[in-house]
Amino acid sequence: MAKKFGAIATVNPKDVESVPKAIRKLTGGGADHSIECIGNPKTMEQAYDCLRIGGRFTMVGYSEKPMTLNAARMQYREMEVIGSLGCGMVDYPKCIEMVRIGKIQVVPMVTAKFTLDQINEAFDTLRRGEGIRSIIVF
Repeated sequence: MAKKFGAIATVNPKDVESVPKAIRKLTGGGADHSIECIGNPKTMEQAYDCLRIGGRFTMVGYSEKPMTLNAARMQYREMEVIGSLGCGMVDYPKCIEMVRIGKIQVVPMVTAKFTLDQINEAFDTLRRGEGIRSIIVF
């Protein structure tokens, strides 16, 4: 899916022993910026651990579960950690316009469609972490 949207290279966590090590090797030292959107403490830690010196980690995914970040590594490597709940209300009109004019392609991100009668199946799919984006069609 990532290559479909323009990624030059990808790392499949099932194919490597360590995602951060694979990303550091692929990038020659680590990512400039990592963005975690799932809200899973393990992927949050991986996103943080794959950064280069001076890198920035943005947490968009939400989780009430605790995660561990090495504060000494953050200081020594002058890294940034930013929390985000998405975009502000003022950003929505710009985002909608970008979708409307085709600058952002959202249809390829839809990996499953459900009817309202299938709502429980849709939630089961969500809980299992399957797919990129599922929608309910009325």
